[in-house]
Amino acid sequence: WSQVAKLVASDAAASDHFGRAVGISGKRIVVGAPYDDDGGDGAGSASVFDLGGNGWTQVAKLVAADPAEWDWFGFAVGISGDVAVIGAWGDDCADGSDMCGSASVFAKNATDGTWPRAPTTSPTASPAASPTASPTDSTQSPTKNSDAAGRGAEVAAAALAALGLAFVL
Repeated sequence: WSQVAKLVASDAAASDHFGRAVGISGKRIVVGAPYDDDGGDGAGSASVFDLGGNGWTQVAKLVAADPAEWDWFGFAVGISGDVAVIGAWGDDCADGSDMCGSASVFAKNATDGTWPRAPTTSPTASPAASPTASPTDSTQSPTKNSDAAGRGAEVAAAALAALGLAFVL
């Protein structure tokens, strides 16, 4: 084995912890930087790289819809084809409680190559409190899980299922 590339963020800064989490799918890599401070100390980010004729190129920088200090967005990452899931285990709850966590789903736009959040939703209340809420209920808040800790994986799985993909733990 020999090193064929070294990936660095286009806006690399000290203490971003770029590389804390890494995922690969074919010729695409997503790299987490949970201490990136563009959105506040420890708000985090993730970068997407594609392999082309000139090697690995950064094609997107993903950030939370509502970046906040100590969310650690990018602490966990996953990718399958054109869909990336980015975990933010420090994300606060909708009610203001600390560290409920969330998972944001992004899907590459085939037309323009951008990485917007996937057109999915997640519940704003626990299923017990709102039995009709589902991870794909379009009347709920977009993409981010604002529920109790641990719901991020459930939301990500539902979002990927809506896109015809599987989420395996």
